[in-house]
This record gives sequence, C-alpha cells and structure tokens, in this order.
Amino acid sequence: MIRAMITEKLSQTSKEMTPEEAMVKLAIVVLFVPVPLLIFTLGGIWLDYYKFGTLPLFSVLGVVLGISFASLGVYKIVTHSHRKDGK
Repeated sequence: MIRAMITEKLSQTSKEMTPEEAMVKLAIVVLFVPVPLLIFTLGGIWLDYYKFGTLPLFSVLGVVLGISFASLGVYKIVTHSHRKDGK
C-alpha cells in the first residue's frame, strides 16, 4: 500500500502536483540519501572493528556502496518522475 502511494506520487510531474505532494516527493528524495549511506557505513565499521579487524577496508567499502545505492535511488526517482509514458 505504501509502495503504491509512493509510486503514484513520484509518477506525477511537478505541474500536476499540489505543494503537499511536492513536499512528500522531496522528503522521499531527502531520505534516500542518508539512509543507505548510514546503513552501509555503519555496517562497514561494524565489520572492521568487531568482526575482522581490517580497519579501514570495510568502512571505505561501506561508504562507497552507500553513496552508490543512494545515487542510484535518487536517479531512479528523478528519472521516473520525468517519463512521459509512465512505464
């Protein structure tokens, strides 16, 4: 249900959206950046300090993966909203 609502909001262009809907879309984009970055970075730090002791291997890898996933998510959100055919 939530996924359908988010997809519906993201498929609207900026001219079709009310200010409230635009704020929801902005919130989705804003949350897509720090959440994957935080999860992957903390996962990398945990692996380095508590599991393998390979400082800074997994920490750096976590940051790189977090940035990659965040960038990919924002790219998909932005390109999805600019499609004309809605597919």
